[in-house]
Amino acid sequence: MKKIIIFLITFFIILPNILAKNLNSNSKKNKWFAKISNNNINYFPIKQPFKNIFYINNNDLFNSLNIGGGYNNNSKKYLSMYFDLDLGFIKNFRWNLKNQKLCQLNSGIELHLLPDYKIDPFIKIGAGYNYVDYRNKNLDISKTQYFMSNRKNFGILDSGLGVTYWILPNLGITLQSCYNHVFYPTSSYTFLDFWKHNIGLIHRFSNESNEQHDKQINKKIINHIKDFFSNLNYY
Repeated sequence: MKKIIIFLITFFIILPNILAKNLNSNSKKNKWFAKISNNNINYFPIKQPFKNIFYINNNDLFNSLNIGGGYNNNSKKYLSMYFDLDLGFIKNFRWNLKNQKLCQLNSGIELHLLPDYKIDPFIKIGAGYNYVDYRNKNLDISKTQYFMSNRKNFGILDSGLGVTYWILPNLGITLQSCYNHVFYPTSSYTFLDFWKHNIGLIHRFSNESNEQHDKQINKKIINHIKDFFSNLNYY
């Protein structure tokens, strides 16, 4: 656990400050960000995307990871571009599949409603690629009907809502819920669609104007963490 905590501290505090120097030399106006989140994948009942959305048997927790990033230009601060990569082995309750490999890569835009506040809600929409192996798999629709797929590569439309709470000027907690529509050559209704909810940490790289301020804050955080671990070792 201690190694994981140290890794996250390095990823979100130390490493971004090193990278920020290069990013800021290229553009003083862009705010680059990176994030890492845990996914909850929800395969809802057929044709009923809002039914039992919080029912535990329809949700797969802690088995997939979201890593992403993007940038926001200060001249258009309400809009930002993002990219996401999702990886994991999940349970697909609708198709009754276990340890199903999930790989998803997509990008799009986010509309930030309150970009200058600590509570930063946003709307997002994007598209990309989704890998789930449905070859030779059947989905029972009724007693007399079933849907059969012979594909593993799909296009996907990703849209949803989210909110970020900025604990520090460059470090926040982000939460979002997205509906993923999977495209299929023939009509598949919502047989392949799913919800993706995630919560995680986001780091916003410093601009030159506030880089020194953020470094001072990060230095204080690291010192507090060192004191914390020193106290643990003492006991």
